[in-house]
Formats: sequence, C-alpha cells, structure tokens
Amino acid sequence: MDTQRRLRLGVAAALLLLAGAVPAQARVVGVCSNCHTMHNSQNGSALVASGTGAGWSGGAVTGGTGSGVQESLLVTDCVGCHTSGASDTIVTVAGSRIPIVYNTVPPASPLAGGNFYWVASTGDAYGHNVRGISDQDAALAAAPGAVACANSCHTSLTLSDAQTSGGRKNGCQGCHNSVRHHGEDPAGQPVGAAGGWYRFLAAPSGHDLLGGAGVNGIEDPDWEQHATSAVHNTYYGGDGTDTESPQSIGKFCAGCHYNFHSPGSPTTLMDVDNGGGANPWLRHPADAVIPNDPGSEYTAYTVYDPQVPVGRPEASLTGFVGSAVRPGTDKVICLSCHRAHGSPNPDLLRWPYGEMVLDTSGAAAGTGCFTCHSAKDGV
Repeated sequence: MDTQRRLRLGVAAALLLLAGAVPAQARVVGVCSNCHTMHNSQNGSALVASGTGAGWSGGAVTGGTGSGVQESLLVTDCVGCHTSGASDTIVTVAGSRIPIVYNTVPPASPLAGGNFYWVASTGDAYGHNVRGISDQDAALAAAPGAVACANSCHTSLTLSDAQTSGGRKNGCQGCHNSVRHHGEDPAGQPVGAAGGWYRFLAAPSGHDLLGGAGVNGIEDPDWEQHATSAVHNTYYGGDGTDTESPQSIGKFCAGCHYNFHSPGSPTTLMDVDNGGGANPWLRHPADAVIPNDPGSEYTAYTVYDPQVPVGRPEASLTGFVGSAVRPGTDKVICLSCHRAHGSPNPDLLRWPYGEMVLDTSGAAAGTGCFTCHSAKDGV
C-alpha cells in the first residue's frame, strides 16, 4: 500500500471516530482543523485563541487574552469554544452544532444550564465563577457549603490547574471532567462511560463521590434551548443516600456544596434537615420525593415544566420519561430551583425569588415556587 493511500485511510478513520454513532444534533463533523492545529501556526500567525474574550466569529474561534498551549492540539480552550459575541446559544460551524454557555451580550435563549453572561456582567451571585470567564468570588472564601479542602475546585473554579490540589483539572473541567467527542450517546438514551457520562459530568481521579462513575441522565438534543413538557433533559434524582445514589445529579452538586446537606444518618446526603429528622425543615430539601399526600398542595404538579425540572428515581433510565410528573415518585433536586452555569436572578435561581409572594394572583402565580407549592399563591 503506498504512503498516500495509507494517509487517506488514516484521515478517513479519524473522521469516522470524530463522527461516531451519535445523534446528528451533537455529532462532531467536518475537517479536523476546525478544532485542531498541527503546529499552532498558519501563514505565520498563531491559531490558538484562549481566555477571556475568545469566541466564535465568522466561523472560527478568535480573540482572547493570549495564545496559551492547549491539550490535544486544540485551537482554543473550553471557554473559547463555548463562547459567542452574538446572542445565539447554539452555533453551527461546518456542520457541527456547538452549545454556547457564555454570551458576551444577553443570550436570546439560554440552554439548560443557563449562561455565564450574568456572572461576568452583573456579579458573583449570578453564576458560578469559572476561570476564563469571571474572577474568584469576592464575597466568599470558598464555594457556598464547600467541603474543607484547601486549594481545590471546591474552593474556586477560578484556580489554575497548578493551584488545584492533586494536580487535578479546574475551570470548566472542574465539573466537566470527562470531555470527549460525542461518540457514544444515542438520542434519547442515557450516556455511559464510553460517551463521557451525562454532559461529561464525572468525578476526577481519586474522588469517589459518584462511585467511580459519572452522572446518569439523558440529554435533550437541543440542550433545552426550546424545551417543552415532553422534550427536555431527564435527570436521575437518586434515593437521597450516600451509598445508593452515586450517579444522581444532586450527588454531583454535593461534591462541592456538601455542607449544604445533612451529614447525619440515615439520610446522609440530600435529605436536608440539619440532622434532626424530616421536621422541621431548616433548609429546602433536595433529592427528596415530592409528597403525594391526598389533597396536599404538591399533588397538583403533574405536567412537567422545564422551568421546574424534577429528578427521576429510576437508576436504569431507558429513555425520556416524558411529560408526566409523578408525586410520590419523582424528586425535587438542586436543578429544580437553580441553573448550573448562571441566571439573571441572584443565587443562580430559575425565577425571581422576590416575585414569589403569597396569595398572589399576578403574573408569577403558578410559576417558580408555586409550581410545587400550588396552594400558596391564592389561585
């Protein structure tokens, strides 16, 4: 076989690996140089665009504060690839659809995790502080409810990799720890280890909070850009214990925010009661079953609202559960109230907390808190 033929076959095989058996919406397609560079130069110019200010423009990633070295010969870092100077939150480049989680102008339709626009433009309370997007939280010495671990991603996602204990990745990869091409995530099905787990959320090496695995869930092909009651992410809510729910989204959040949750037995993780039983509640419960008591306010939430997502208890998710909410089965989770990246509301909330006024019949009636607490808005 001649050298050119071997080269052509090698390139073809590489492109097949990039494409993978995945839904068309998420597949990485196109020429390798859309994302990678062999020698970090073209026509005498450096190609790598990284750091604050990098983002998509004219079909390529440009800008940034420097041209630092990137792993895997990438032309940009995580922030640069998922940033846009326009308002669109999905960018299509050479056939590949890229979710945008940081817009430098107000985002038109934020995705499931929200957007870092508000923490960068408004302040600490409006999103997670992440390296390359915003500075370390000015008001707190560590993440709210953080575990006691110096120089770690639990302290701040703004630390460099070198500053993070154990040499672990930080910044975006402090959470999205298993990033790879979308090679093993068929539409409407859970993403396993081969695909990097749900949204690449996995415990770093040496961390066992997720049982050595990653988060269990099913991804909406449009990343909830236009979610409906029937088309949305499906979150695994677990059963609320340390030992039996290693792959729940709440367990992952507790990796940094563990002290928000009761350390007492037997409900050792997310059943938040400050160690005194289920009553009185001192903090809002999470990974807790929505009550199904006859006649209670909670039984009215039966049609899924993407603005108030619930967690599913089925550990072996096999597909979208759909538009039904099942009081007595489904769970309130961290993401029921918060966006993972950021929101226009303080504390990364999904809705303006100041509008949650008892006995209201105004525009906020039936929304936000009142989606579950349906008897408290007077409607």
